[in-house]
Amino acid sequence: MGFEYEVKSELLRHEICYSLGQMEISKKKKAVVQAFLEKVVSEPSHSDFVKHEAIEALEVFNEDLAMKVLEELKDKQSGIVYETYYLKKKQIEWEKETDRGKSEGIEIEESLFDTKEPVVWYNYKADQRYADVGFLQEILLDNVTYDIFERYRALITLRELNTEDSLMAICQCFMDSHLNCSDLLKHQAAFVLR
Repeated sequence: MGFEYEVKSELLRHEICYSLGQMEISKKKKAVVQAFLEKVVSEPSHSDFVKHEAIEALEVFNEDLAMKVLEELKDKQSGIVYETYYLKKKQIEWEKETDRGKSEGIEIEESLFDTKEPVVWYNYKADQRYADVGFLQEILLDNVTYDIFERYRALITLRELNTEDSLMAICQCFMDSHLNCSDLLKHQAAFVLR
């Protein structure tokens, strides 16, 4: 594994975890990858962003294990890891409440993009409010009225709209006037923009 060769770059460590989470891995290797990701999360030498990405990758292989790891970490870590926990908890609740999006008319597999995200977009096809870029930008940038789960959903919906206006709305996360965007939200916005 890449970390065992004295990888010093936090960015490279982050990308290794991200890549593992996006790969189709055989059952045979799954246990090895899970053990590796658990180790990454438990070691204090790794940054919160690396841990965040390791948790998201772990979630792809074993959702229950990822939630267990998050439960253990939620009170001991910074905002990034806590937000990762909160997003996962809210996504699980949302999936139960909506029968995996069916009651909102969402087909989770219908994304325009081939990536695995921590939350699901709003149904902008059925509810015109969520096709309104201005409304979504308001949700994205308002950390008082909306929680991080709702703001993430707005971000992913803006990505799904895939217009110049939605792109500009996402860019607002990085403006000095919007310092209320957390590091994790900015991180995800940068990922979405790429």
